[in-house]
Amino acid sequence: RIKTCIRDESIDAALLIDLPDLNLMIARHLKAAGIPVAYFVSPQVWVWRRYRIHKIKKRIDRMLVLFPFEEEFYRKHRVPCDFVGHPLVDSIKLRAVERLASERLKAPRFAIVPGSRRTEVAHHTELLRATVERLLKRYPEASFLCPVAKNLSVSLLEESFAGLPVVLTRQSLESVAASVDVSLTASGTATLETALVGTPQVMFYKLNRTTAWLFQIVSRYRTYFSLPNIVLQKSLVPEYLQQHATSEALENAASELLESDSCRREMAAGYEQIRMRLGRGGASRLVALAVQQILQPPSFQKTGVQSGIAHPVH
Repeated sequence: RIKTCIRDESIDAALLIDLPDLNLMIARHLKAAGIPVAYFVSPQVWVWRRYRIHKIKKRIDRMLVLFPFEEEFYRKHRVPCDFVGHPLVDSIKLRAVERLASERLKAPRFAIVPGSRRTEVAHHTELLRATVERLLKRYPEASFLCPVAKNLSVSLLEESFAGLPVVLTRQSLESVAASVDVSLTASGTATLETALVGTPQVMFYKLNRTTAWLFQIVSRYRTYFSLPNIVLQKSLVPEYLQQHATSEALENAASELLESDSCRREMAAGYEQIRMRLGRGGASRLVALAVQQILQPPSFQKTGVQSGIAHPVH
């Protein structure tokens, strides 16, 4: 059906978004038909399945990336690329001034973010329940808020946290993060969202035995795993992965972030750097501009990108 559409429709240009297994295949047919292709939200070739860079070089006219380090990677491999910034910069607001230390310590509020996929939640609930129990021993008046992704059933988590003061909610992660003192956040985009809100956090992640080998492979190419640390290329958010993700480790890290004003200030300063590095906003507008430019002759594209994408006028 895709081939038929490409053949029969009058397509001037194509914008492909994410979904690399599907979109790189579509890009091959678009390129064969002489249709210029822009690609937004890059595959993580800088971490995994690097051989795909050869397909990208052949099939994509312009790669549009979320993170500045991705632009460096693609330019190193001679792939036309522009850093347009992350859409979350436009949609997520920095939270209001946080509570006083005396209020935090008397009745701390924690977010429990187990992930957005069913398998992630299954791997994390036992760890998180044990962590909640440990934190309650240290802070008897503590409360916990757990955002449940729209694609997940609340019942999936109800039994896991039965008998504990954990409120399951359909509120957005942004709303939850803005209302707590510390977040325990599963690795993924949630760590970046939490950082943009400005909430101190601890990152964790566990894979099952059959997929744990992926962690060993990815570890060869990555020093950091949480998006805030990857963006900054330094250790800002504490990371606990696989066998290091224990209830004791999460409790201690969360308690330090709750009690230490210096740790909270350091994380807040790092979050400010992240916002600066993710662009000045307007990612969607810059993507649209890039699509317009790939319709132009190559000589115009070169100068147009420098003035329109790298240095956008607001």
